[in-house]
Amino acid sequence: MNKIDISSYISDDTNLVEIYFCLYKYNHENSININLKLSDDIVKKFKEKYKNIKLMKYKSYYINDKYYMYDLSNDYQSVNSRILLKKAHIIRRKKETDLFINVYKHEKYPSHLFPCTDNIDYISEVDIYECKLTNRISFNLKYDDGAPIIYIEYKHSPNVEIDRINEMINRLVNSL
Repeated sequence: MNKIDISSYISDDTNLVEIYFCLYKYNHENSININLKLSDDIVKKFKEKYKNIKLMKYKSYYINDKYYMYDLSNDYQSVNSRILLKKAHIIRRKKETDLFINVYKHEKYPSHLFPCTDNIDYISEVDIYECKLTNRISFNLKYDDGAPIIYIEYKHSPNVEIDRINEMINRLVNSL
């Protein structure tokens, strides 16, 4: 069983870590192929195990390093940026899925800082089923363009008890 030590991914600027369950394999050219779209069996296992979930529907507009996110269910809107701090890290497991870890510096901005333009880089609409375990950790099932993606979201702060966070994350990782 591979254990994750979150502190090994954290830097001074880190405030968001996402751990994705993925299908990892080499293709015929010996290059890595990471597939975040999971099988129906894994999604079913997640839904059976985690019942206290909240559905959130978002539409996001991306331009340069910022994105404007609009919550379709309650009219909440925010402007954010996520800067990737460390190259994605892959943890191979002897299970149906492997893990893909991204570490970010996440920032929120006032809504007026998002430019008024028709030159949007990308638009996405996602449904996220969030199972909020603590105010820092949630276990999520996201449908992005119909593809089911399961990930753990950890909102880091320097004053957390990292051993407790590690324990909780490893318990979640081993549940699927």
